[in-house]
Amino acid sequence: MAQRRTTQPLNYLRINKDGLLYKKSDEATYNESKALGQTHIHKSVSKDGKQTYYHDVFTGGTEEGYLEFLGIKDFEFEGKKVKQLVISVKGEEETDVINFPLYNTTGGLNLYVKHLACILPNLDFSRKINIVPSTKKNDRGYVIQNVFINYVDDDTNSFVE
Repeated sequence: MAQRRTTQPLNYLRINKDGLLYKKSDEATYNESKALGQTHIHKSVSKDGKQTYYHDVFTGGTEEGYLEFLGIKDFEFEGKKVKQLVISVKGEEETDVINFPLYNTTGGLNLYVKHLACILPNLDFSRKINIVPSTKKNDRGYVIQNVFINYVDDDTNSFVE
């Protein structure tokens, strides 16, 4: 018997300046959420005041699921090719796809990518995970970017070191 391909909703996620995952949203969804008293959708305006952005923020990280894809892809951004590390986590109901810029503005590896490169060799791909990025400033004012990969298929909810 032939099988039908089932597709799940995809969430294309990015990381904001506060180290939280978000996906783009629209004004109608923002207004609807505000009317219901929900605070997970944020509105921001560009510095020149010409553009308004709406972000649906996920404070708990990605969907809990299995690592489905890990690779480097080229994207077109402002007329230039940009390499990004792409990770997807397939949960029961949705698949979350996170794009990390491979390089920072000075040409070095992005801090999120550096941290992922350190922990990926220790990752057990047969276990359920979720991915949670983090950004904070240290005592000297430097921004520290980090990514945590947590195992969620047992009672301990440990993270990969």
